[in-house]
Amino acid sequence: MYTFAIVRDPVQRLVSEYKWAIEKSTLPPQVRQLGFSDFIRHMFAAYAQDENVLAGHLKPQYRFVGKGVARIFRYETGLDRIIRQVLDDVGLKPEGDVKLPVINKGAPVSIAVTDDDIALIRQTYEQDFKLFGY
Repeated sequence: MYTFAIVRDPVQRLVSEYKWAIEKSTLPPQVRQLGFSDFIRHMFAAYAQDENVLAGHLKPQYRFVGKGVARIFRYETGLDRIIRQVLDDVGLKPEGDVKLPVINKGAPVSIAVTDDDIALIRQTYEQDFKLFGY
């Protein structure tokens, strides 16, 4: 059986989670109004109490990638390219471009990520950085 996983740079993963949380989540308004730095610290504290906070989106990615996974792709490669490679790997040769529709895209928002934020994210997701080469 062919298996694959898609992982994402932990910093960009959290920026994306933050954008979703402030735009679309049902978190309390006082949490949705936090800046990025305060948000990740608040959510990491909540995660320490309940690893399923934010529907488990804060769990390290390595926990979702089993030992039997044949290929690991980086999200940054582009989903269209990843899908094309997966199809090639399983012997399917679609005609034309493989394009996934873009849905649920939020408004462009610039998020300031500080060096302290990056250090905290690197510490929290140390295994993801090591295992996936980020």
